[in-house]
Amino acid sequence: MEIPDNIVLSPYENFVYTLKAKETKRQYPHRLDMFLSFIGLEGSIEVKCTKLFELSKNIDLLHSHLIRFINFQKDRVQTMDISFLYLVIRPLVKLGMMNLRITQKNILAS
Repeated sequence: MEIPDNIVLSPYENFVYTLKAKETKRQYPHRLDMFLSFIGLEGSIEVKCTKLFELSKNIDLLHSHLIRFINFQKDRVQTMDISFLYLVIRPLVKLGMMNLRITQKNILAS
Protein backbone atom coordinates (compact mmCIF):
# COMPACT_ATOMS: atom_id res chain seq x y z
CA MET A 1 0.00 0.00 0.00
CA GLU A 2 1.39 3.40 -0.97
CA ILE A 3 1.46 6.17 1.62
CA PRO A 4 0.15 9.53 0.35
CA ASP A 5 2.86 12.15 -0.25
CA ASN A 6 1.22 14.64 2.10
CA ILE A 7 1.69 12.31 5.09
CA VAL A 8 5.35 11.31 4.65
CA LEU A 9 7.97 13.91 5.54
CA SER A 10 10.32 14.86 2.73
CA PRO A 11 14.07 14.29 3.10
CA TYR A 12 14.50 18.05 3.59
CA GLU A 13 11.80 18.17 6.29
CA ASN A 14 13.55 15.29 8.08
CA PHE A 15 16.84 17.16 7.83
CA VAL A 16 15.40 20.40 9.23
CA TYR A 17 13.63 18.51 12.02
CA THR A 18 16.97 17.26 13.36
CA LEU A 19 18.37 20.80 13.66
CA LYS A 20 17.84 22.15 17.16
CA ALA A 21 20.00 25.21 17.82
CA LYS A 22 19.12 28.53 16.21
CA GLU A 23 22.58 28.98 14.68
CA THR A 24 22.55 25.43 13.35
CA LYS A 25 19.18 26.05 11.70
CA ARG A 26 20.64 29.15 10.09
CA GLN A 27 23.88 27.63 8.81
CA TYR A 28 23.31 23.99 7.95
CA PRO A 29 20.73 24.34 5.15
CA HIS A 30 23.14 26.62 3.29
CA ARG A 31 26.06 24.26 3.84
CA LEU A 32 24.02 21.28 2.69
CA ASP A 33 22.92 23.24 -0.38
CA MET A 34 26.59 23.94 -1.21
CA PHE A 35 27.26 20.20 -1.27
CA LEU A 36 24.12 19.45 -3.27
CA SER A 37 25.06 22.05 -5.89
CA PHE A 38 28.64 20.78 -5.99
CA ILE A 39 27.48 17.28 -6.97
CA GLY A 40 25.34 18.74 -9.74
CA LEU A 41 21.85 18.59 -8.28
CA GLU A 42 19.51 21.34 -9.44
CA GLY A 43 16.31 22.86 -8.14
CA SER A 44 15.23 24.11 -4.74
CA ILE A 45 16.93 22.66 -1.68
CA GLU A 46 13.83 20.53 -1.11
CA VAL A 47 14.09 19.06 -4.62
CA LYS A 48 17.85 18.57 -4.26
CA CYS A 49 17.39 16.68 -0.96
CA THR A 50 14.86 14.38 -2.58
CA LYS A 51 17.32 13.74 -5.42
CA LEU A 52 20.07 13.09 -2.85
CA PHE A 53 17.82 10.58 -1.10
CA GLU A 54 17.37 8.73 -4.41
CA LEU A 55 21.10 8.97 -5.16
CA SER A 56 21.90 7.56 -1.70
CA LYS A 57 20.54 4.19 -2.83
CA ASN A 58 23.86 3.84 -4.68
CA ILE A 59 26.18 4.13 -1.69
CA ASP A 60 29.37 3.93 -3.75
CA LEU A 61 28.33 6.88 -5.91
CA LEU A 62 27.34 8.91 -2.86
CA HIS A 63 30.59 8.04 -1.13
CA SER A 64 32.53 9.20 -4.20
CA HIS A 65 30.65 12.51 -4.27
CA LEU A 66 31.42 13.10 -0.59
CA ILE A 67 35.12 12.37 -1.01
CA ARG A 68 35.31 14.65 -4.08
CA PHE A 69 33.65 17.48 -2.16
CA ILE A 70 35.94 17.02 0.82
CA ASN A 71 39.02 17.03 -1.41
CA PHE A 72 37.75 20.12 -3.21
CA GLN A 73 37.34 21.96 0.09
CA LYS A 74 40.72 20.80 1.37
CA ASP A 75 42.43 21.93 -1.81
CA ARG A 76 40.62 25.26 -1.73
CA VAL A 77 41.79 26.20 1.74
CA GLN A 78 44.52 23.96 3.12
CA THR A 79 44.05 24.94 6.74
CA MET A 80 40.23 24.90 6.80
CA ASP A 81 38.49 22.54 9.22
CA ILE A 82 35.82 20.89 7.10
CA SER A 83 34.16 18.90 9.84
CA PHE A 84 30.99 20.87 9.06
CA LEU A 85 30.35 18.47 6.16
CA TYR A 86 30.11 15.58 8.58
CA LEU A 87 27.78 17.61 10.76
CA VAL A 88 25.56 18.53 7.80
CA ILE A 89 25.31 14.98 6.49
CA ARG A 90 25.09 13.40 9.95
CA PRO A 91 21.39 14.18 10.52
CA LEU A 92 20.56 12.37 7.28
CA VAL A 93 22.65 9.41 8.37
CA LYS A 94 20.95 9.37 11.78
CA LEU A 95 17.56 9.22 10.08
CA GLY A 96 18.67 6.13 8.20
CA MET A 97 18.60 7.89 4.85
CA MET A 98 22.25 7.12 4.21
CA ASN A 99 24.54 4.40 5.42
CA LEU A 100 27.97 5.85 4.78
CA ARG A 101 31.38 4.32 5.17
CA ILE A 102 32.68 7.66 6.33
CA THR A 103 33.39 9.17 9.71
CA GLN A 104 34.53 12.55 10.91
CA LYS A 105 37.91 11.02 11.71
CA ASN A 106 38.25 9.80 8.09
CA ILE A 107 37.27 13.23 6.75
CA LEU A 108 39.81 15.12 8.81
CA ALA A 109 42.57 12.54 8.29
CA SER A 110 42.37 12.45 4.49
